[in-house]
Amino acid sequence: MNTILNAQRSISHLFLSHSMRGFILLILFAGLLSGTVYAVTPGKSTTEPVFSGIWTGVLGQTPGSYSETYPFNLVINESGKKLVGFSKIEANGPHAVMSLSGIASGKNLTLTENRFIENVPPEGTYWVLKSLNLSLNSTNSSVLEGTWEDTRHDPLAHGTIKLSKCTDCRVEEGTYLIVQVGVVKTSTSSTNVSNVRFYTRPGCKTCDTIREIFKKNNITFEEINPDTVKGTDAAAVKKDFLNNNTKKIVPVIVSGKNRLINATDNDIKSLIIGSGFVITPV
Repeated sequence: MNTILNAQRSISHLFLSHSMRGFILLILFAGLLSGTVYAVTPGKSTTEPVFSGIWTGVLGQTPGSYSETYPFNLVINESGKKLVGFSKIEANGPHAVMSLSGIASGKNLTLTENRFIENVPPEGTYWVLKSLNLSLNSTNSSVLEGTWEDTRHDPLAHGTIKLSKCTDCRVEEGTYLIVQVGVVKTSTSSTNVSNVRFYTRPGCKTCDTIREIFKKNNITFEEINPDTVKGTDAAAVKKDFLNNNTKKIVPVIVSGKNRLINATDNDIKSLIIGSGFVITPV
């Protein structure tokens, strides 16, 4: 009896294997007729979500805060699983722009706001840097939703986020203002990547990376070693370098009203993206 059962199982398995192969061949043949080629990889989806672009929507916060909802935007540049860009939050004039970085995994992304690029808080309160855990909506891949919390884990600073991908939005050149094509708004931001002062020292590896990013993206900058600067402007240059930088840390990037002390490559990429440029990889 066991021999008969084993034989029946072997025959059934063989029949299913041939049937499955025929089904796959039928799909491939249909794809060739329609001009579409399907790549089938076991255990892996053939469609990868794309997060690059501009996402606009609303950030919600727990009741009792300054406001329960804020206009909130993300501008994301995706390279493989790595994400860089900036976020922007507003409150009828007061606003903040934060550089951010993170990773993508399937339909999910985790982002962390690293530092403030612009910080104009509402009177009597302050903006916080946030950790974001977002996912593409299961039925609409143009919608990102999820939660956020203060990176310092303040129990009162957390909430929800819901964003839609804006395909007709762009970043106003020289600012962090996000506008829809054909819609004119007045900017509350004033960032540009022109007239860049780049304070550095020999042996600074982060400075080397930032220098290459500037060069690859055709950003004009003035490189200054604060330890060797001379001439009639030396005192003014050193004062500029030491502004909010008593530890004399490099690199320091000064561009318009922005001052990035101990800047990272992600900060610079956020600055470039915010000025309407597309990042050229180093």
